[in-house]
Formats: sequence, C-alpha cells, structure tokens
Amino acid sequence: MATSCNLPGVSWHHQRHCELLEEFNHHAEELNKSLKTVGEFLGFLTDWFVGHTIYEDQKLFKEIQ
Repeated sequence: MATSCNLPGVSWHHQRHCELLEEFNHHAEELNKSLKTVGEFLGFLTDWFVGHTIYEDQKLFKEIQ
C-alpha cells in the first residue's frame, strides 16, 4: 500500500484518494437516482481530477523530491 513507504505527505495524500472514492460513490448514487445529471457528474470528476493533479499531486511530488 502507498502509505507504507514512509514518504512525507503520502499518508495524507492516500487519505485524499479515499475521500475521492467516497465522493465519487455519493455522486454516482445521485446520478443513479436522477438527482444529478451526467454533465454535473462529469463536472465533479473533471474539477476533482484537475484540481487534485494541479495542486495536491504537484505538492506531494515536490515534497518527496
């Protein structure tokens, strides 16, 4: 598992990925119940992925270099 490598920030980063899975499941359930549109669901995924990649992934990689 990623958290076992003892690199700074990896445990927190792994937690963020776990939170994403929870958010994803919540949004997918709303989509399934027609409480959210496909566009809204894709917007959530795009916002999270872009934001996470630009801010959190870059911060983590700077810390471990």
